[in-house]
Parts: sequence; structure tokens; C-alpha cells
Amino acid sequence: MLEIFNFLAIVMSIIVGLAITTTLDGLSKMIEYRKNVRPYWVHILWVLSLLFLILQYWFGILAFQQVQAWTYPTFVIMLLPPIALYMVADLAFPDFEEGKKYIMRDYFYAQRRWFFGLAALYFIRGRH
Repeated sequence: MLEIFNFLAIVMSIIVGLAITTTLDGLSKMIEYRKNVRPYWVHILWVLSLLFLILQYWFGILAFQQVQAWTYPTFVIMLLPPIALYMVADLAFPDFEEGKKYIMRDYFYAQRRWFFGLAALYFIRGRH
């Protein structure tokens, strides 16, 4: 079963790696476009919390070694949390463009339903 786990862990790790990349890219873009970005402390706090959750999930993938029987439905269900984390990471930041003004408070509240809905999916299924 360890060979199957290794394969599944690679797929989950790729998605989690994309979520980390997306989050860090968003933070660096906020710095790059800092003259046009008005940060919002709640947004920053949620982004840092998101980064922590992503790293926690990645570390927790090792706990899935204990699963005895992997089936396709089990695999798909196990992919839901990292997919949710990636989508939250992508929603956490706008597509930054040169010369455009960004008020992160407005952006955060405009995205909050999807942001928290997908985060809820993680918390429903993502706990090990």
C-alpha cells in the first residue's frame, strides 16, 4: 500500500505546492505594487492564517499513510481539502496590474462568500 500512498501524496503535494506558490506570489505582488495597494489588516491576517493552514495540511499528509484501502472515491475525497486551499489562495488576491488601485478591504469583502465557503470545505473535510 505504501506505493499507492506515495503516488497519492505526490498529487496532493503538487496541489498544496501550488497553493503555497499562489499565496506567496500574492504577498510579493502586494509588495511590488505597494504604491497602488491599500492593505487591510484583516486580509493580511487571513492570508497569513491561510499560509499556516496550507503548511499544516502539507505536513499532515503523512498521516494518510495509515489508510489501508485506497479507492478512487477515497482519493477524490482526499483531494477536496488541498483543492479548497488552492482556490482560497487564488481568491485571496486580485490579479494585480500596473497603474490600477487596489483597496484590499473592498476586495476581501467582495470575495468573502467564496473565500469562507471554500475555507469551510477545508475545515469540514481537511482535518486529519
